[in-house]
Amino acid sequence: MKILKKAAALIIAAAISLSPITAAYAQSNESAVMDETHNPEPTIDISDADYKPIDKTKFVKWNVGDKPAENTKYYIDGTVKIPSNKVIEFPKSSTLVVCEGADLGIYAGTSLIIGGTLIVEPKARVTLTGKLTIKQGAGFANYGTVVSTTKGIIRISSDAINHGTGTMILSGVTYIYNSGSFINRGQVTFAKKSVTAITGNFSTTEEARIFLKGVMRVTINGTVSLNGYFSLIGELEVSGKLFFEKNVRYYRVNGSTLSASKSARIVDYRSDGNGAKPDLFSTGMKGIDVSSWQDAIDWKKVKNSGV
Repeated sequence: MKILKKAAALIIAAAISLSPITAAYAQSNESAVMDETHNPEPTIDISDADYKPIDKTKFVKWNVGDKPAENTKYYIDGTVKIPSNKVIEFPKSSTLVVCEGADLGIYAGTSLIIGGTLIVEPKARVTLTGKLTIKQGAGFANYGTVVSTTKGIIRISSDAINHGTGTMILSGVTYIYNSGSFINRGQVTFAKKSVTAITGNFSTTEEARIFLKGVMRVTINGTVSLNGYFSLIGELEVSGKLFFEKNVRYYRVNGSTLSASKSARIVDYRSDGNGAKPDLFSTGMKGIDVSSWQDAIDWKKVKNSGV
């Protein structure tokens, strides 16, 4: 991001101290990955191009009992469940594709480690109750659906992208480390009980949608850049850098929290140099959920509500 070239930027150094527990949490996560540096060359396709089906002629069908090998391309079709208490690692230079229509389940106590590339095709699904680790130098691309339960843990130490067709519902813990970069082009929901710690980079594009219902902590080395639709419903704690890009559509609901430590830098490019937008720290968004998650919708009440 070329910050110096955006003369209209407003930099807000908020002197709101985080709690000792929060500060200790952020520091402990940073120190664990302090020696990692982000690889500037992306390991996966991060463009906004439409998904192109992969020719799997030379791919090998992977079964749970198989040990993944280097320089080998695998695919999963149908339903594959990785049972509890297993550690499975796809090594460097390997590829795992979760095919369209496939369903990969990672149970509690199980750890799936990606040292190569993990691709989730459109209409494919990954359900995570265990751990998913994207190692440094690896890559993760989602075009389908990824669901992390409250017990799920995702660790990102390299390039990860949720493409335009991708949907991610994260209810557990997500770490984006120093060497990690997560780009969202689709829709990501950080559920109510979720905790997300960002020491690396997290960014969204203009067509993306973010619903933050849980807690997101941007540590002192972390950077978050927001475009598209961003709904703050839970807590956003900033010790690093937070950028509201010019085209972001930012909404806050009553009871949500945006707080910053003394080290934080919050940059609001929507301001055009005339000061922070009034919604930056204010609350108040009235709305009615008419999504598919609702069993029945009284449209007459919706119409008469004035929303």
